[in-house]
Amino acid sequence: MLSPIFGVDAIVSRILKINAVMCMRFPRILIGLLWLLAPLSSALAFDPFEAFRPNTFEYDESLAKPWLEQSVTPPAIDLAALRPLQLDRGPLGATLYIDENSLDVNAEDAVVRFWFLLQSDGKYGSVNYEGFRCGTREFKIYAYANAADLTRVTPVENPVWRPIRQNVRDPRHEMAEEYFCSGVLPRKPREIVRSLRGFGRQSTTF
Repeated sequence: MLSPIFGVDAIVSRILKINAVMCMRFPRILIGLLWLLAPLSSALAFDPFEAFRPNTFEYDESLAKPWLEQSVTPPAIDLAALRPLQLDRGPLGATLYIDENSLDVNAEDAVVRFWFLLQSDGKYGSVNYEGFRCGTREFKIYAYANAADLTRVTPVENPVWRPIRQNVRDPRHEMAEEYFCSGVLPRKPREIVRSLRGFGRQSTTF
């Protein structure tokens, strides 16, 4: 009856010895695994594209170039370069003209400037030198000419930008859409000239 007991005791003793050995070796095995995985964890922690991610970019408003309107000198009016505008809006019984040679799209302030003439019953009613800002939907009158003598130009004192509104009698909204602007940007001068000559007119959301 003693032999089975001794057999059980031997088995238990053997198991305890194995456990003791494993407990002694396990920390060494764990340390070895950590040593092997250390380079991998470092590689995963390093992101070579981190500097280019959007959430790490901070916009510095001080670096943005503020908009600055350029100085304006109205050119002489060239009656031979007048181009009639084909518009649905405008004063009844009047024809509107743009002096093609006065057209300027400034590369610095992106303002479209031109001589704008209104003719009714064969006479000029108003002659304005104006500028359009496509990005802000505004216009400004810089100067006006005497309808009886177009060489007499009077600058407007302290001209201001005014909103371009969609009005039945004010043609400027349609002028911006059809001739001068492509969205919030001015069209190129050659494109505007083509439009004035009856080619390449466009209708954009302004």
